[in-house]
Amino acid sequence: MALIRNAGIPGDTTGHMLYRLNRDVLDLHPDVLFVLGGTNDVGYGVPDSVVVDNIRRIVEKAQGQGVSVVLLTIPPNNLMDVSGRWHYTAINAGLAALGQEAGILIVDVHSVLATPDGGLRGDYAADDGLHLTVSGEQAIADAVYRALHPAGLPRTD
Repeated sequence: MALIRNAGIPGDTTGHMLYRLNRDVLDLHPDVLFVLGGTNDVGYGVPDSVVVDNIRRIVEKAQGQGVSVVLLTIPPNNLMDVSGRWHYTAINAGLAALGQEAGILIVDVHSVLATPDGGLRGDYAADDGLHLTVSGEQAIADAVYRALHPAGLPRTD
């Protein structure tokens, strides 16, 4: 039986995620850690390089304990204007490089959810423009599944 635990906390930054990594994740001895963070950092003005470094440290700590890590890019949102979306582009590029350096899977959920101008597709955007609808959450789940099962094996759920 697989146990899945969501250790996400609304409003958390990658610095907070790193701070509570041992207590909320590694002390539970997971086999796999999915990391999705950075949206709140951008909103709070945390430098892009700090966001990527925090996630790098999360990856290193998890791998140091034998945990497989899967990185997810930052999803788009409609609260960020077009001129500020470059933060997402920079952080997501840093995550892609980190994934390649660390030899870990990265799932580009940003591209799955984004409009051509980098916003969040309307059918995936909740009324607040930041959070996802059930359809958006399903799109992420499908993207993760495809990344984990690249041969196109049928779903068993």
